[in-house]
Amino acid sequence: MGWGMKAECSCGYQASVLVGSGMLGPRPDYSPGLCRTCGEVVSVDVSADEWRCGRCGGLVEVYGASVDAWRPQPLGGSQDDPECIVFPAAEGVLRTGVRYRCPKCGQAALTFRDGTLLWD
Repeated sequence: MGWGMKAECSCGYQASVLVGSGMLGPRPDYSPGLCRTCGEVVSVDVSADEWRCGRCGGLVEVYGASVDAWRPQPLGGSQDDPECIVFPAAEGVLRTGVRYRCPKCGQAALTFRDGTLLWD
């Protein structure tokens, strides 16, 4: 089962992404990533050989896996114990208790939270 997530920044930037895989999984397996070509947070199939943007075809860096320059910043409290979502195919972890750098304003103010959408 997959679910939706919301990415939100204090600058007003918002994005909705699909995460996980459907019942026919394990492929495709979606994770949130950054497309630097179109400057958007997008869903990317991390089980694919190349992580490509579904909008522009550009290469995507998965949050928590390959976005080294976009390291998370703690929201407060311990960074060792935030709620985490693990993406095994990308060998990454998205921390919902921290801020990531926003693709629009460039500040470490982008947060991820669970949406209400469940998909199969």
